[in-house]
Amino acid sequence: MMDDKDGSSVASSSPPGVIRQVRPATVTAVLEATFPRPHRPGHAKQGETFLSFLSRGARLFFETCAFLKTLLPFPGLAREEDDSARTSSRERTAFLLVLAAWTTWNFCRVYFGGWGLGMDEAQYWDWSRHLDWSYYSKPPLIAYLIAFTTRVAGNEEWAIRLGSVLLNSGLLVAVYVLTRHIAGSARAGLVAALATLGATIAWVRPLVMSTDSLLVFFWAAGMYAWLRALETRGMRWWLATGLALGLGMLSKYTTGLLVAALALHLLLAGREKLRSPGPWLAGALVLASFLPVLWWNATHDWISFSHHMHLNAPEPLSFGQRLSSLWGFLLSQGLMSSPVLLPLMLWAAYRLMRPPLRGRAAFLVFLTFLLPFGFYVFLAAQRNVYAHWPTPAYLGGAVALGWVWTQQRRGLAMRLLLALGIAIGALTGLAATNTSVLHHGAAAYARAHHTDPPQWLRPGLDTDWSNTFYIGPAMGEVVGRRLNEMREPRPFVFSDVKTLATRLSYYVPGRPRVYCLPYERAANQYDIWGGWEQLVGRDGLFVAQGPRQDAEPLAREFCESGYFQDYEHLESAELERAGTQIAVISLFRMHGFTGKLPVPE
Repeated sequence: MMDDKDGSSVASSSPPGVIRQVRPATVTAVLEATFPRPHRPGHAKQGETFLSFLSRGARLFFETCAFLKTLLPFPGLAREEDDSARTSSRERTAFLLVLAAWTTWNFCRVYFGGWGLGMDEAQYWDWSRHLDWSYYSKPPLIAYLIAFTTRVAGNEEWAIRLGSVLLNSGLLVAVYVLTRHIAGSARAGLVAALATLGATIAWVRPLVMSTDSLLVFFWAAGMYAWLRALETRGMRWWLATGLALGLGMLSKYTTGLLVAALALHLLLAGREKLRSPGPWLAGALVLASFLPVLWWNATHDWISFSHHMHLNAPEPLSFGQRLSSLWGFLLSQGLMSSPVLLPLMLWAAYRLMRPPLRGRAAFLVFLTFLLPFGFYVFLAAQRNVYAHWPTPAYLGGAVALGWVWTQQRRGLAMRLLLALGIAIGALTGLAATNTSVLHHGAAAYARAHHTDPPQWLRPGLDTDWSNTFYIGPAMGEVVGRRLNEMREPRPFVFSDVKTLATRLSYYVPGRPRVYCLPYERAANQYDIWGGWEQLVGRDGLFVAQGPRQDAEPLAREFCESGYFQDYEHLESAELERAGTQIAVISLFRMHGFTGKLPVPE
């Protein structure tokens, strides 16, 4: 906690008449009641109040912006000659207010939210402890970013996610700048930014450290740099394009779809630029950025590309199964964006390719929206596609909607439709990321009535998607207690599934190295790291999924196969979130690791 012990007002160094009369203890109490977080050390300096913590961050932010302003031009944030001064100023101010509110909300949710790390986040954090040129399933940039933020701010959940908050705020700026530059209208930029926030996934993405946050930021930055490079002479914007696309390729392989869209755009709408060195310089920079990933894969049997080629690839589907998969994908996209906004984006993309908007810039927006979206529609008819994969395409859709929307005055019905689309996506995102209200309400009912709450009060709490963020802390507590009861030398910790091993690596006290036994599963990063040869003769603490009757056959099989000499069951634990069971784990002490290992499938 960061309570102000004496409840005094802000120090006299605060600007007079601004926040001098605000009581930090009151503000902190309100914020922490709204965003409850577990009591974990390392969230702030000793004795520091919440307001002084934010004040330091705000000063650093504005000093950084002032420094960047001296290095990089941001023409999209400057006043355009086409806008009236009053309208431009009003809508620019509205955007800055939206940006400030968005950033503050996301930071408070990450800092006070109380979510533990999900499986992927814990995996990326573990990667940051073993920096490399690439990894089994992803390029390396997310590990580098987490390594930086945790070294600056500490190994806390909020520090791991800090990069995601900043990248998603940067995304909003990039969308605004790009749309305003194309349309010559601050209103268009504001509409595009609001449409970006109208996607349900936009409210989830900043709260979770994932490769998607890096992907969408560099995707939007690459679009803007590309457009500026086509419009201007010189190499500066071509270098910026190559840098944005190169960093995008180091973030997620999906950036290859943007590279393909831009290459097609150059061939069809900017062929004269091929006679200049700019596009070739940008392409060389992208390739140079990606060479370490290619080298790493070449020395690891191209394992990343093989993984993605076979990801979600089942046996050949029948025609009916293809239709079912495609229909499920389209429904999921209505949820990921908004069931109203997605049709509006498609309508805007259609309008872009008709006079008077049709042109080079319109074709760029059209391609970056429909080419990746169409690719995933095609892929959905062949295999299962995760719902969040096409989300970068919606950046082009948001730009298209902002541009087309401001070309003429819209009637009341259309304005209400747009507002409804944004509201549905935003409210759905808020509801999806604040399900703790339901959990705590059900727990309060159970305490007050000494009985389980009725089903209508706890709809789907046991299958709530956000339960995944509470498994790690609960599991770490159980495993840590067991390890503390054991004498030295304590056993090494391992599991047979990555979903448990990654969380254990972060939440087991002391954060020791955790291993993942390659038993009847696909290969993963733990197999590349290896290290089992150093454990011969030692005991292992096996953390398995499920109750004893489901997990014990595995422990027995490990002994019968010669991996360990013997085992004993320690306990099975039900992991709960506010009284709702969310997982069951079983712990076994495996005696005498022999050094023999199964081969991953």
